[in-house]
Amino acid sequence: MIEHNEQRLEKRLRTDNDEGEPITVHAAYAPQDEARAIARRIQALVRRGATPDQIAVFYRSHYLSRGVEEALRNELVPYEVVGGVSFFERKEIKDVLAYLRVLVNPLDDVSMERVINVPPRGIGRATLDKIRGIARARGMSVYESLLDDEARAELPQKARAALAAVAATFESARTKTAHAEAAMKAIESGIGYIAHLQALGDQEEDARVENLLELLSDAAYFDEQHGGGLAEYLAHVSLMTSEDRRDEDEPRVSLMSVHAAKGLEFDHVFVAGLEEGVFPHERALDEDAGIEEERRLLYVALTRARQTLWLGWARERMVGGVTDRQTRSSFLKEIPRDCIAVESTTDDDADGDDAADGGIGDAALDYDQSDPAERIAPGARVQHKEYGRGTLVRVSGHGMLARATVRFDSGAERVLLLEYAGLMPLGQRGAE
Repeated sequence: MIEHNEQRLEKRLRTDNDEGEPITVHAAYAPQDEARAIARRIQALVRRGATPDQIAVFYRSHYLSRGVEEALRNELVPYEVVGGVSFFERKEIKDVLAYLRVLVNPLDDVSMERVINVPPRGIGRATLDKIRGIARARGMSVYESLLDDEARAELPQKARAALAAVAATFESARTKTAHAEAAMKAIESGIGYIAHLQALGDQEEDARVENLLELLSDAAYFDEQHGGGLAEYLAHVSLMTSEDRRDEDEPRVSLMSVHAAKGLEFDHVFVAGLEEGVFPHERALDEDAGIEEERRLLYVALTRARQTLWLGWARERMVGGVTDRQTRSSFLKEIPRDCIAVESTTDDDADGDDAADGGIGDAALDYDQSDPAERIAPGARVQHKEYGRGTLVRVSGHGMLARATVRFDSGAERVLLLEYAGLMPLGQRGAE
């Protein structure tokens, strides 16, 4: 693969090891499938005697850690984020979540005080102390004092105007809390948080914006899968951020960006998100030099593995709450076909034979590509693993965006993204 780089010194790697296993290339339907496949493969390695501290998961951009972290937690796999912090511990994520917590609980002074001057709006320590005193004297929370005209009147004029705007944003977003994504979008647009990050102009700007877009995608996916609105989503996040009480000395799987991987080696390496525009990153696609640097980064990732190497990509990925169709990384086509074994999101082995271009072809992807909207008809009785039995009321949209409205026997009615809902028509094996 690295031979495709023209700006490099010729070099040949060799090993004294016996011939190893082929590289596994996993074609997932969605990032959630990719992350679950990683977690389950790691479990299998550990059962066969591998130690977690000799296993690593690499990704091109930090936001990709979120899905992998969730899958590992769900499968009780101990992990640590190397050279960074866990997704939900990143400052920009904690800021937005603090806004959302105030929406759900206006008495949450800790969250309100965290964001009262984020983005900066001229609320310094002295003004915050004054706001606290006013709220305490009136028996209010800090947030409630922002809504009270008489309380705000005791503040300096500049602070009054800024806090009135904050209060208006909260009140507007409060009407949208039935959906986590909608509430999050209302907060972000009202406070201009992404514009604030972009105005900072530092090296972490893109990573922070990508993290926020991933948070939006997570909220959108939660809405589609679970419903329940903002309060339930924040409860889900609390589970993801609950204190890890495992022994600190316990061996853990390493999660890290490829940039942090230089100089390290592991027995077993996983690389997630090998899609065009993700790895290689979209910023590099228009420049030969950029593509070569991205290829060098992937070369670093591939050569960290001593025994096994697993490469994953997803046919669709949600960015900022919008689902886009993806294509596999062009770098995967540069790996000789006889060096790889292809598997699909169903974990069934697939033997795609289109090696003419030295890469992996779509024929190797063993999953149903028919329109999900055509697989089930209104009036059908269905089973959902969480909500139980129900009747399909209607199907709207097509392809990956097809949605099913189901009235469950419990009386609840849910709108589910059909491709992910896992609805099974009653009468199929396992549905009764």
